[in-house]
Order: sequence, then structure tokens, then C-alpha cells
Amino acid sequence: MKCPGSQSTLVAGFAFVVLTACGGSSFQETGGAAGSSGSGGTGATGNAPAGDSCTDGRKNGDESDVDCGGACGACASGADCSSASDCASGLCFDSGCSPGDAPLLGEGQFLTYQPTFADLPPNLRTVADQNWQTAMDRGMRIARTMHDWAELEPIEGVYDLSGLEAALDEFQSEGLKTFVTIPIVDSLDAVVPDDLKHPTDEGLLAEGLAYDDPEIVARFERLLDQVVPLLIEKDAFALSINNEPDAILEDSFDQHDALVRLSESARDHVRELDARLPVASTVTFGGLSMDNPLAVGLLEVSDILAVNWYCSSFEDSSVNPIEESIAELDSIVEVAGPRKVFFQELGCPSGFGDGTTSSLGASEAAQHDWFVAVLADLEGRPEVRGAAQFQMLDMAPEIWALYEDALGGLGFPPDTIAAIEESFVTLGMVRYSDGKPKPSWNAFLDALSAR
Repeated sequence: MKCPGSQSTLVAGFAFVVLTACGGSSFQETGGAAGSSGSGGTGATGNAPAGDSCTDGRKNGDESDVDCGGACGACASGADCSSASDCASGLCFDSGCSPGDAPLLGEGQFLTYQPTFADLPPNLRTVADQNWQTAMDRGMRIARTMHDWAELEPIEGVYDLSGLEAALDEFQSEGLKTFVTIPIVDSLDAVVPDDLKHPTDEGLLAEGLAYDDPEIVARFERLLDQVVPLLIEKDAFALSINNEPDAILEDSFDQHDALVRLSESARDHVRELDARLPVASTVTFGGLSMDNPLAVGLLEVSDILAVNWYCSSFEDSSVNPIEESIAELDSIVEVAGPRKVFFQELGCPSGFGDGTTSSLGASEAAQHDWFVAVLADLEGRPEVRGAAQFQMLDMAPEIWALYEDALGGLGFPPDTIAAIEESFVTLGMVRYSDGKPKPSWNAFLDALSAR
């Protein structure tokens, strides 16, 4: 879901359908046992067989890199490989060992939540702070944060990382590791520096530019030169460089291939800076399910599958039965192939609960039951490394007003806007109106404790 900061809005990204199997052809499938991941670069990370060739500081025999791969121990992320069995991660991507196992995260599966996008009144700020501490006490060990490229480079060659650093400092001080999103495209908008952006259409680059133009590739790589060392220092464990660009579901987006090439170049550059940091582009379940070429292309150049997924039907926003959601989880793992999965957003609306009949079939009880079933199912899936619930509080009225204005301006009929309102506004585990928890909050806390 796009953080609302403009009049554009994500319409297609709030509801999703069943995936079809696709993606990942450039990955070598896992074959054979892999050792534990190392800190990047060459060198064996598993138990090498006896013999001088695996410890002589040279690439020889059937080694894929110096003293690792082949008959020697598995290689760390960033090393050369010819098959998945050469890599500690079990992932060989474009002849290089991918950090797709998220080695900086550590073992296990982790949960967190997005607190809110809005500035809160004092009573709700107190609730939010108390709930954050409660979640920490129950075992929350990761966080997520998002900062647009335009925020980090407000003027060409001038970098302002203060907001990013402040967020990372806060999380690190609490012992949290962070999933960071620095989007090039966020939903329907190009969130690039102003000098690269179209003057009147926020969805476009400046006239005559393409995402894979050398100028733009070099600019983003220079930003990564500033950002990646900070991420490593401050305990980030993964980086996403797009957020829901596949929300443009029509084939009219004529820069699909260019954005994929830019994303691939950025992934390769991050691997040169620190091979332990996996890079992804966060896509929607809906985009993948519809074989959206941008979603599929971005997945193919991602180290992990970062995805936004909700319980709502793509056709009419209604809440899917739990068994259908579980089937969708099967499809998500299938489409990820050998990649690990991180849910950048995961959620289900509760409905307004004001005595009116929900047009979506939503209720606080149904939201609770969905969280219980889905979070329990995720716990049994080692392919899933983490998930961020979206979001702790229901949407603030002033934030919904931005969406409502944009939807009206796009010509959506009132009944459709009402359905979207119920779906967006009631995603929280805590009511915005009075700060009281819904039953899903306790379900989330119980799932934290179980991990």
C-alpha cells in the first residue's frame, strides 16, 4: 500500500487473487546440502573435505570460487557459483551466490507491524507506544521502515539520510533488525528526485528519460553507496527498492523492462558493496497472480520475494474464506521458487463494527480468526522469514480523505469507494476511534510469543 503523500493512490493493491506458478528462471534450484551463510565474498562456509585443494587459496579442481563450491564447502554470498549446491544459501543467481536466505537476519521466523502513517493525537500516541512495548515484551525482534529516493536525495548529489538514520537508530537501540524499503517507484508514482521527475505527472519520469538510462542507473548506485554501509551498520537485514510498482496492472506501463534492468543493476551493485544484504522489489499478490510482466520481471531479479498480501478478493474486495487464504499462501511459496519470502504488508479488514452490515463480509471476529489461522500456518513454513502486519491502528480520517479525494477524481462510483473505505480504513488491530484493541491484537501477540 502506498504511503499517501500525494493525490495519487493505490487502487488495485488492496485485494489479491490466487497466484499462478511463475518466476525465478535465472535462479538455480537448490540441490544438495548447504552450509550456514557467511559474511559475504569467497570462501567455504561448510565442512570441506580433507585435501589441500580446498585450503590452498586458489580456485582449482571443481571449485566454483576460491576454496569453495564443488567438492569443497559451500560458498558465502557473493561468491561465484555454477549450481545451487555451491552456495551456503542454496541460491545461485546469475553465476553468483545470492543472499536470499537473509543471513543478516539470523535463524527463525519473525513478525512485526506497521504502527501508523499519521501523526497521532496524544491519547493515541500513548496507546501506540504502550502497544509497541507490549509487542517487544512478547518477542517482536524486527521492524520495517520506508524512505523514498526523493527524500534521501532532495537535490542532485546532496544526500539527506537523517530520517532513515533516525529510524534505524531507534530500532537498533531496541534490539530490532530492520527491513528497509527505498522505492524508485511507489505504487503509481515515480518517487525519484525532482530533477528526474515529470513536472506535472507524478507517475512519470521527466520527458525523454527511461529508468535504465545510464544517468539514472549511476545516480541510484551513488545513493546506494551512501545507504548500504549505513544499513549494515544499523542492523538492516534486507532492502526493497520498489513498492508495488505492479499496481499499474495494465500493459500500458511502457517502462517495465527499463525498471527491471535498473533494479537488476541496483541488486548487483549492492552485492558488490555487501553481499550479505538481499535486494528485492516488493510486488503485489494481485500483480503476480495476473502474470503482470513487471511483477514477474522484478521477481526474477530479486534475491527474496517481498510481497504485499491481504485477505480481500481482487474482484469485489470481499473477505476471502480462510481456506482460500491458506491456498494463496501455498501459491506464494510456490511462485517464490528457491527464494525466501517476506511479507512487507499482511492484513485483513475488520469492518466498521458499528452495527451496520459489512459489504465485505468483514467483522472483528473474522479478522481475529484470519490472523489466528494465517499466522499459525506461516509458522510451519520455513520458506517464510518474516511478515509485517499492516497496520496496528486503523487508518486516520485525514489519511483516508486523501484516498477518497483521489478515487473520486478518478471517477470511481460511490459504492466502490465505500467498499474501498471499509477495506482500507479497518485494517488495524486497534480502533482509531477510541484506541481499544480488537481481538486480532491478542492473536498477533500470541503469534509473537509462539515464535
